[in-house]
Amino acid sequence: MATSAKVAVLGASGIGKFHARDLQANGCEVVAILGSSPQTAEATAEKLKEFNVNAKPFHHLPALLQQDLDAVSVCTPPEEHSAMVEKCLEANLHVMCEKPFVFDADVNAPRAQALVDLAKKKGKVLAVNTQWPSILPQLPIPSPLTSFSMYMEPCGKDARTHILEALPHMNSVLLKLLPAGKTENLTVEVGQLTTIAFDWAYPGGPCKVKFELVGKEERPRAFKVTFNEDEYVRELGENYEQSLVCKGESFPIKDPLTESIKRFVEALDGGQPLVSTEEIVQNVSLMDQVIADL
Repeated sequence: MATSAKVAVLGASGIGKFHARDLQANGCEVVAILGSSPQTAEATAEKLKEFNVNAKPFHHLPALLQQDLDAVSVCTPPEEHSAMVEKCLEANLHVMCEKPFVFDADVNAPRAQALVDLAKKKGKVLAVNTQWPSILPQLPIPSPLTSFSMYMEPCGKDARTHILEALPHMNSVLLKLLPAGKTENLTVEVGQLTTIAFDWAYPGGPCKVKFELVGKEERPRAFKVTFNEDEYVRELGENYEQSLVCKGESFPIKDPLTESIKRFVEALDGGQPLVSTEEIVQNVSLMDQVIADL
């Protein structure tokens, strides 16, 4: 299916335009987009032509869902994700959703699990664009892992928004590295630098975890990840080539967003998304714990 899958992007003016670009580049046909109004939908559809995307604009989800589609990519604001994912699954469509997957209640993990269960019932792929686990195969991860940290510079004007933007990415790397763990001694310090720290109790032993976030609107934004004492800093080339540099050694990486979309497309043909549905629910559960501590 993947080389001919017909896909719609819900919310294609922000990160969604890159979903449209990469879906099209990986053999899908982006046939429709959803905007918040007729004017914005039409304007976005016109802009997407730079990526060789010729999509029909819609501003009403039920009308879009009546089109001949195989899958959708949900890139609308976080509070809209839950309802849109459910409607698209009910319409028998595969779904890729931007992070955070579900964020419309004080406790979101049960809702995330319900959507995962619905996807399984319908026999549909459900993926979330938490893309940074794609870097792990390129790096020599030490074992045992006794400390793990990440630093990101998400956009947004307040710490809560920074957490919603970046924490799902950070959680996804932790869950890929050290599955089946639980948080202990969680602390959240909010300020110009927001720090989330906890002990991760997992079967292989305890791991000290620290996530640091600093808001930044303009690009490029810094990215760092540390495994035990090895700190990797992202460097960008002239054409946005990416590499992680540690102790003078450079490790080239592919664009994580592009890799995440590619894995979703491959899953339409029987492959596996970058992040499993079990990891999706665990990620939302970790988010619930942090937000409750604010």
